[in-house]
Amino acid sequence: MCEDVSVWGVAEDALSPLAGGGKSGGYRVIVYFKSEYRSFFVYGYAKSDMGNIRPTDLRGFKEAAKIDLGLTEVELELRIRRGAFKEIF
Repeated sequence: MCEDVSVWGVAEDALSPLAGGGKSGGYRVIVYFKSEYRSFFVYGYAKSDMGNIRPTDLRGFKEAAKIDLGLTEVELELRIRRGAFKEIF
C-alpha cells in the first residue's frame, strides 16, 4: 500500500447544483484524489435525500481512500477487469 497518500481532505464533498434547484438542490459527491496521480469518483447523492456525511462514514471513506489510492497499476487493472471499478476517460 502507498504510505505517502495524503488523507487530509481526500474524502470531501463538493456541491454540484441542479438546474433551477439553487444551492440546496445540489448533489454531494465523494472523490478520492491524489494530485497528478489518479482520482476515484466514489459516491454521489442528492442533498435533498441526505444531509451531511456523518463523521463515521467520512472516516470509512478516508480509510478506503488510503487503500484505493495505494493500489498498483496491476491491482487496479485487475479490479477494473473484475468489475469492482469502472474506468472513465
